[in-house]
Amino acid sequence: MLHRCVEFVSCVSILFVTVTAFAEAPRQWSDSTGAFTVDATLVESSDGNVTLKKADGSTVTVPINRLSVIDQNYLSKLAKQPARPVEVLTDLSCDDRAELAVGNPVLIEPVEPLPVLEPDGADDYLAYKRFQVLAGQTDAYDKISRPIVIDRRAGVFALSIGRHKAGEPDSQRGRIGRAAYGSSTVELLVDAKETVDLLDHHVPSGRTLAVCGKGELYRGGEIVLLRDLAETPQVVLRRTLPGIDKPGFKPEVRWGAMLDVNTAVLLIDDTISVVDLVRNECLFSIEKIRAGAIPAVSPGGRYLAVPTGGKVDVINTRTGETLGSVSVDTLLTVTPLFDPSGSKLLLGYGNQVSVWSLAEAKMLTTLTTPNPLGETLGWVRRGLILTKLAGLIDTELGMSVWRYNLPPRTTTVPVVDGILMADASGSGLVLRTMPIPHSTFAKMRLALAKPSNMLVRPGTAVTVKVNVIPGVDPEEVREAVIKAAEKVGWRIDGQSKIELVATIGRGEKQELQYRFGYGNDAKVSTAELTPFTANFEIRSKGQRLWSRKTRNFVPPSVFLTGGKTLQEAISEYEKPDASFFEKLTLPPRIVRPDAIRGGGNSRIDSGRWIDY
Repeated sequence: MLHRCVEFVSCVSILFVTVTAFAEAPRQWSDSTGAFTVDATLVESSDGNVTLKKADGSTVTVPINRLSVIDQNYLSKLAKQPARPVEVLTDLSCDDRAELAVGNPVLIEPVEPLPVLEPDGADDYLAYKRFQVLAGQTDAYDKISRPIVIDRRAGVFALSIGRHKAGEPDSQRGRIGRAAYGSSTVELLVDAKETVDLLDHHVPSGRTLAVCGKGELYRGGEIVLLRDLAETPQVVLRRTLPGIDKPGFKPEVRWGAMLDVNTAVLLIDDTISVVDLVRNECLFSIEKIRAGAIPAVSPGGRYLAVPTGGKVDVINTRTGETLGSVSVDTLLTVTPLFDPSGSKLLLGYGNQVSVWSLAEAKMLTTLTTPNPLGETLGWVRRGLILTKLAGLIDTELGMSVWRYNLPPRTTTVPVVDGILMADASGSGLVLRTMPIPHSTFAKMRLALAKPSNMLVRPGTAVTVKVNVIPGVDPEEVREAVIKAAEKVGWRIDGQSKIELVATIGRGEKQELQYRFGYGNDAKVSTAELTPFTANFEIRSKGQRLWSRKTRNFVPPSVFLTGGKTLQEAISEYEKPDASFFEKLTLPPRIVRPDAIRGGGNSRIDSGRWIDY
């Protein structure tokens, strides 16, 4: 919950608290002892510190509690100055409140591969600029949206805070705040007695997509279309969710995006619907979307990327036609994401990243990261992709290059050369930008790009070593490893010191139990499995640089056909799989360990990156 902070706010229309970027004339500042003074201009006051700019252009940061009483009172008076009055919208009701149109299902046609497509990007982009402002206090019952950009050129953005505490109807509340580069205030635009969650904003038209009135489980509610969020917001229409009155769980809006001034694409439960909200007409829908799958829309709104197992299908948002598919070798749910230019499509899964070029209709790169990706946040610069767990990925170098450790309870959106984030991990909600890549990594990247710092890169000679147990053909394994190495451009040379070591062994014997039949007639049968294990390592001078491993698995359900016994059926899964090595997605480049020693991780401290 955002509480009004008395020491900072005096204007009734401001709920989000003022803290930063004052533009004042130079004055004399002194410390609490009076022994030190400096003539300087106030640059920023936030997080308990004040940043001052001296006459020579240098800056100094001092804790506020170390300043004189006169200076502390001066800061307090500045913070109490009211911002430009804002007419707060307190009622989100409207007359146009029909049930959301559904229907017109289309099938995803099995078209592969994706042909050449025209890029579909945005006209301009929000670039990084240093910014930080305290927006008030929150707690675990507040649901904070990711910031959404409503004016890319002027650097204006908004976020919502929806609150619904179970058993306390009076606590239900929804707020939308607006901030801009250079402002010292987050202005309150909406303060309603129902939850509000921002989904997306269509910059050219100024229309904003949101969900309001969610229940205590954050399900249900209504789709709401707003306008003029850059000025004084107004409600255009509301749409009741289909199936809201049915027993059981209420429908859940899992994702949404604006395609144009009137049209939105919504993922409600397991169905994607493209709806003209003004005419309330469902243009088409795609049903039975895989659990956990989240689609993506190109920046211009023309293409819809839908994850379906080990591939992503690209749909024409105007017609519902399947334009083609991009496949990857995985059973995991793929996360698709278009780059800002709308010319590339990222596919993230597990610890793998693939980038497809729409303009060339080919896979540009596929790489493996040491850690799982976690949430894929997006592009921060051409070729640089930021993820929550694997950090910053450089698609040109083909590797994970830096870990930016983001605080818990943050929502983040990438901008050019940085990120815009709402951070509720500390004592208050802070809106801030952070540069990515920061100066330390920018210098390091120049070193990483030097061929002399690359231990392995396309063209590098490698040797293959195979260790297998009796009964396994070592040549079959060797050929599989060679194919994987050649896919990333490595040369096979028996004299190389870079070793690709493939091992097939045996795991421990397992006892598996299966139940046949139902109820009292069910019987339990037992079978044994001694799995094969496959292990792959890239080594240099005895040091392991990269590794992957697997073993035989048996599915939870086994079908007995042709008179087979359970043991015979289980034994079918007890075979070595040399194709594991051929299917490996090898990192095309590996940096010398000593080239990255002493760096590679950063965390946020007092609004700055601290390397460790």
